[in-house]
Amino acid sequence: MIVALILQSAIVQPLPQDVWASVSVGASLAHTSETIEFLRAGFSAVDGEVTLRRTFRRLNDPPEVSWATSLTCHGVLEAVDRLKIIPAPDVVKPGDTEEIVLDGEMYAVRFRGRYGSNTGEPVRFSSTGGTPLSKWVSGTLSTLKPCWSPTRLKVSG
Repeated sequence: MIVALILQSAIVQPLPQDVWASVSVGASLAHTSETIEFLRAGFSAVDGEVTLRRTFRRLNDPPEVSWATSLTCHGVLEAVDRLKIIPAPDVVKPGDTEEIVLDGEMYAVRFRGRYGSNTGEPVRFSSTGGTPLSKWVSGTLSTLKPCWSPTRLKVSG
């Protein structure tokens, strides 16, 4: 199996203002993608609640948006806990063999990372299938599968 790990050494784009982490998978030939966004506290209905937004895109169709909250599904908190165990990629040294994959599924996770109390910086890991990251993303999506609802709890205030 051809496996490619793509680490962006250039500047990683910041997350949208209402998002603190995201997990995604996309299939290039099928022209589909699924993105899970972990929303910031001000965008949740209740203090302490974690709200997730799922956007599924298919070529030529409008995006399908669904919602999950820690108030109604324990899997949301499990997904938050899984963010603490994202598998780090190997460092690529000069001369290491690298393969380019032109098609297939691409798995990604984005978040602001830091050591200790340092200022957080945008981080993005991505890979094709068959990697520890693809298994982590698939596991996270599986954990959340029963949580999705087409309606969102209203933000109070």
